[in-house]
Amino acid sequence: MAGRKQAAIAVALALSALVVLALRSGDGSSDASANNSAATARESAEPSDPPVDPAEESGNEAPSAPTEQDDLPAATPGEDVLPEPIEPSSDILAEVLGNYDDGGLIVLPAGIYKVGDLDGLNPSSRLTVVAERRNEVQVVRTADEIGETDFWIKNSSNITFAGIWFRDVSTVVSSSSDIEFRYTRHSYPIEAHPDPANTWCSSNSQPNGLEINGRSQNVDLYGVSIDGIGNDGIKLVQSDHVDVVGTVITNVNHGFLQKGNTNGDCSSVDGDNYHYDGVQFVNGSVDDFTLKDSYVGRRIVMQVDAGGESNGNVVIDNVWLMAEASDEYPAEYDCVTMLMRVNRDAASGARQTVTTSDLWSFCDPSIDGELHWTTGGNRGDDLIINGQVIPETQTNTNVQFDEVRFAKADISNSPAAVWRAANPYQEWLLDQLP
Repeated sequence: MAGRKQAAIAVALALSALVVLALRSGDGSSDASANNSAATARESAEPSDPPVDPAEESGNEAPSAPTEQDDLPAATPGEDVLPEPIEPSSDILAEVLGNYDDGGLIVLPAGIYKVGDLDGLNPSSRLTVVAERRNEVQVVRTADEIGETDFWIKNSSNITFAGIWFRDVSTVVSSSSDIEFRYTRHSYPIEAHPDPANTWCSSNSQPNGLEINGRSQNVDLYGVSIDGIGNDGIKLVQSDHVDVVGTVITNVNHGFLQKGNTNGDCSSVDGDNYHYDGVQFVNGSVDDFTLKDSYVGRRIVMQVDAGGESNGNVVIDNVWLMAEASDEYPAEYDCVTMLMRVNRDAASGARQTVTTSDLWSFCDPSIDGELHWTTGGNRGDDLIINGQVIPETQTNTNVQFDEVRFAKADISNSPAAVWRAANPYQEWLLDQLP
């Protein structure tokens, strides 16, 4: 396998040399290199169009291969040197992974896999689960039933997921540690939820991208695409040391349940009890959270709710925030891209401390209003932003942003695109080979 890896690296270097020669054979201008870099960034940043929804699987039949109608991405360089795919023992992902408690690198064959609680998997060495071809391993819900729409990773540790598409499921990391998502894709539009009008009621699950809770720690997202979510892109509750790097969160909306419509049997606030965001902290106890080199469409909301404890050491570095809107689904709350509050009923001494740098706020030019960062709600002097205590009387500001623009953000030039161009998936794949 060592020789195989060396050969793959040699091929990659040869391809790079050909690209350099091709550029030199042109007019020699710097525009050629810039255009090539922009094209690479765009390919890395923008998720491919979703394939046609495959039919749901039944029983324990082998997972089906994508159909000819599926619009699948081109193969990623490096995938051709991965080990042979395993022969899955089931079409339920949790049952497949339960056979690998010794860890190691396994390659899942392309196909459709159902969710199932992954509970108590703690391999003795790192378990790295890689898609045979990126986005062609799809993890879908078990059935159109409330309670079976989440993929729970709980009481587990030491696992990496790479190149897998979690489709129409909310991935929940609970009471777990050392969990990594590497160039995965997560989508769960409101229309895909079994009971979309009641997703906020009682125990009904919500169409989130990723949720991290239960005192989980050391959870990392690298180059992740969260695209098309009906509630929150990333939701954090009681977690420690979560790093989100090179990630794109876009197209977050709850469709026909936009502000101004009621939600079935739920009680509503101003006609809509939804609180959908790009990133949301709820309750409190979110410590050592880093969002870096990323793009977030929709706002970031950091709350300490009644009884909640402090959110501490939150770092937001080199990030673009966009109050995304469309003709069909206008942006909510005017141009708010960041919101912080600590409820007066929070635990005694609860505070929020946030440090930002290279933070840009974009607002759709069709939106009226100038608010970009709000610090409000039923709170006291308990917010610290960049070392400065924000007084209770200050309810909105934009001074925390390095730049504010009324314009649409170009994701292909965002910090996430730059990070992905510098940290391509194929290089990471080659590094995983024995």
